[in-house]
Amino acid sequence: MMPVRRKRLRLDTRKALEGYMFMSVWIVGFLVFMAFPLVYSFVISFYKVNFLGSEIRMDFVGLRNFQYAFLKDEKFPTLLPLYMKQTVLILFVIVLFALIVAILVSQKFPGRAIYRVIFFLPVVLSSNSILNRLEASGGGKLAILEQFDVAGWLTIYLSAGLAEPLIGVLNNFVLILWYSGVQVLIFVGGIQTISSSVYEAARIDGATPWESFWKITLPGLAPFIMLNLIYTTVDQFTSPFSDLLTYIAQVRTNPIMGFGYSSALGWIFFAFVLVWIGFMLLVGKRFAFDRAE
Repeated sequence: MMPVRRKRLRLDTRKALEGYMFMSVWIVGFLVFMAFPLVYSFVISFYKVNFLGSEIRMDFVGLRNFQYAFLKDEKFPTLLPLYMKQTVLILFVIVLFALIVAILVSQKFPGRAIYRVIFFLPVVLSSNSILNRLEASGGGKLAILEQFDVAGWLTIYLSAGLAEPLIGVLNNFVLILWYSGVQVLIFVGGIQTISSSVYEAARIDGATPWESFWKITLPGLAPFIMLNLIYTTVDQFTSPFSDLLTYIAQVRTNPIMGFGYSSALGWIFFAFVLVWIGFMLLVGKRFAFDRAE
């Protein structure tokens, strides 16, 4: 028993070292380029920063920047919940769209590799300049929305808390789908982990394709759904089209608020993102991973 246990420990250690080797490039890059700016931004969030000519004056204000964000700022308490609601809707749209596309391109038909490349091309081409031009030209909107005045109908029949984020998502619907390329690949990889013999056994037992999807494909993809939810959350919270991030960047040049207040807003936003990801992990641990097992 002891040699077997030692061999297993050596194998686990070797796998762990291989994982750390793949992560080492990111870890070194983070420590060299990102660790100091993050720590410094957290420190100055407790200061009022003023530029006096070529000098920088920092006055310690404690938690005043954080208090100002919720008690006196007129925009931030409105932009934050609106952006959170929009992100929840975007998560549903992107993950559902990626799941449908992944199932379609995983079928056996001529030229499916070409279709996979087509759906991944937006990931390669989605630079900020291209996306900004598309948004400026109205390329992110669906023509049917203006033709049938969908925004007007939503405003009439839904409350402002639901209509406003939904209209924001619909106005950038095409651009949102541009962010689904990586998710499609993840789902395609997940589908390939499900053995074809399982589907063959289901067909022998008389299961329909619809039943196979609910009983085999969806439970098998549960961990990948969770992975895509987390990836999409991080991706959307750094989106260049975020009004909230735009506002946080703008207050840096405000003579009253400045860099200290902007850093405080950034850390408040970061805390909300961590809470949301933690909530998804708890839900996923209870449902997604348990179903996969």
